[in-house]
Amino acid sequence: MENITPPEEEPIEEPIEEFEFETTTRAEYIHCACEAFATIAESNPMTKDETYRVESIKEKCLKIIAYYVDEMYDELFEE
Repeated sequence: MENITPPEEEPIEEPIEEFEFETTTRAEYIHCACEAFATIAESNPMTKDETYRVESIKEKCLKIIAYYVDEMYDELFEE
C-alpha cells in the first residue's frame, strides 16, 4: 500500500480591514480646552514673552472649542 500524503495547502491571505476611530471624544477636547483656558485666565503674566504665551494658549483653546461646537451644531441641525 502506498503512502499518500496530502498536497501542502497554501495559507489563504484575507485582506485586513482597517478601521479609523477617534480615541478622544469631542467632549474631552472641549473639556480640556476649557480647563486650560481657565488655568491661563487666572495667571498673571509679568513679561512680554509670558503675555504672548498666555494669549497664544487662549487663542488655541478658543479655536478648539469653536471647532468642536461647530461640528456638533452641524451634526444636530444638518439639513
